[in-house]
Amino acid sequence: QMTVEGIEYSDNANQHIDTLNITANGLPAEHTLALSVESPMGEAQWTLSGALLNDPALHWEGLLQNGEIDSDLGIWSLTQASTMRLSQDAVDLPQQCWQQLPSVLCFEGNWQADGTVSANLTLGDYPLSHFNAPSVELQGQARVAPLLPSLPVGSRADGMLNANINVAGQISSDLSTL
Repeated sequence: QMTVEGIEYSDNANQHIDTLNITANGLPAEHTLALSVESPMGEAQWTLSGALLNDPALHWEGLLQNGEIDSDLGIWSLTQASTMRLSQDAVDLPQQCWQQLPSVLCFEGNWQADGTVSANLTLGDYPLSHFNAPSVELQGQARVAPLLPSLPVGSRADGMLNANINVAGQISSDLSTL
């Protein structure tokens, strides 16, 4: 078990990790891993199981067994276990879906060492009311690390947001070509 506290990853005061806990059990060929993170942006917990394999090359194959993310965007829970494969040459994340009733967010993606990437994201039934300004009673209580913009006071949004985003292409190490 390992606990790390006070990880700074940005000049922004709200972009740091207060606590990262990692608990690992087993051997490289068969193990479980529990991760938890606390930060001003929220909290998250994940449980994974997997194996470090060397056939044909060194890679990790595993299963994201469960997960929960609690932030300004609400509490999102993994709907079902999701496989994944990680190596020096590729990352493969088959579809995984997260739910915050009535909303569902699903994504999948992969990366190859030659820079080829693809990702698909689908968001269904996300309430537009999440963009509404805080109520009068809450206006004096600023959110620590707001993740969504708010509409101006007096404005309201109703309805649901549905979106499909597909990205595919080549990533260059020369950022000027992006």
